[in-house]
Amino acid sequence: MRFGLRFICLGILLGVSLFLFWYWRLYATDFLIELSALRVFAVGLIAGFLILLFHHRSRTRVKSDFYMTLSMQKRLESDQLSLLSLGKVKLLLGENRTATALDWPAWMHMLVYVVLILVLSLKLIDSHSLSLLAEMPDRWLNDEKQYCPEIDEEANAKKQLPPGCELILRAYRLGYVKKLGDCEPKSEEEKQWCTLRQ
Repeated sequence: MRFGLRFICLGILLGVSLFLFWYWRLYATDFLIELSALRVFAVGLIAGFLILLFHHRSRTRVKSDFYMTLSMQKRLESDQLSLLSLGKVKLLLGENRTATALDWPAWMHMLVYVVLILVLSLKLIDSHSLSLLAEMPDRWLNDEKQYCPEIDEEANAKKQLPPGCELILRAYRLGYVKKLGDCEPKSEEEKQWCTLRQ
């Protein structure tokens, strides 16, 4: 029997989707209870958009261009290529000129897309990612305000010093003077830490 490559690929995608559904325990009641209305709406909206995009971009009504089959014959047909050989059994790849290879119907393509995208969306879209999506417009609009201002420490130090203390401060930094004396800053302002990007 000849299996179209679309048949094989969609079968693998469906198997992976069902495995992930089981592995991530998306069927568990505690997971289903935690789903909020906003999360379900976002999953449905994003999944619906991706499903329409996949369905529009894929050629679901077209038969596979190539097929795979297992054969025990020694001679190959002109359009066949041997991919793997285990003893007398060969895995062959051939061109599907007569369109006789087995393929899924168009509705099965759509079903596989729906299952795969819903499983991935349910796992990957959580409340944290929804809050980040909600903050995104504000972050884009305030992008120029996202950096901390540069602090000139020498200018701040000069502002805090009493007049005539620059030479004493310089001597203190070079190690000639042990104490600043009257030139020591009297009040230390509280430093405000910037939590924006540096």
